[in-house]
Amino acid sequence: MIKKICQKFIKKRRRLRRSPPSGWLRVDFDKFFIFVINNWSGNNFKMMSNSRKSQNLIEVVIIIPLLIILLLAIMEFAVFQRNVATVQDIALDAAVAASKYYVDEDITPGNPFNENPAVEAALNIALDRIKVLNIPAGAAAVQNISFNDLGPGFGKRPFALYEFFSQKKVEYNGRNEPVIIFTVDYRDPVKEGVSTQLIYHYSLVLFGLRICYWSGRCITVIPDTVQISSTQTKQYVHY
Repeated sequence: MIKKICQKFIKKRRRLRRSPPSGWLRVDFDKFFIFVINNWSGNNFKMMSNSRKSQNLIEVVIIIPLLIILLLAIMEFAVFQRNVATVQDIALDAAVAASKYYVDEDITPGNPFNENPAVEAALNIALDRIKVLNIPAGAAAVQNISFNDLGPGFGKRPFALYEFFSQKKVEYNGRNEPVIIFTVDYRDPVKEGVSTQLIYHYSLVLFGLRICYWSGRCITVIPDTVQISSTQTKQYVHY
């Protein structure tokens, strides 16, 4: 193909060739193209074509995996941001629900899940909404939730700091931590209002990178589990 193009160009040059003015340097393009045809025709052009194909193959092998990794990273980041917003929304809705209840000072501490109607309302909101985080909700969630009695240093129930956590645990920073930790601060609802906080240990779906040396020491580049914590959301009580 290239040989035919060069031959046509040579014929055209011969038809249009004119003698240049005296004193000019004349370049014989015809001889130049004949040299190109004789030295680069046949197998040489085939070698150039095969070399180009090999280069394209190398580019595909290198670029396609990078594009796939970039796409997966964008998807993982989108899920992470959704979980961050969800955790914050759950804590806020739980605080709003708890602020609407009146708690009698004469309540006798009993079952921490229902002795305080404000805490119960906040806990129900949290247990109902955690299904968005791919955690069993409703009755199934109640069965997997435990209460952590923090002692008299954090108030006397029902006016105390309530902490609930899931029985299911994940490894985080070398320790086994509950997937969900939910706290309701109801120590002084009249002056300080009611505060809620939700902590969610999110296990990455697609990524997690750890480099280990021969000595056994490992460096975590991308952790397998990330802690997502809401701010301590406060709502003042109004009946």
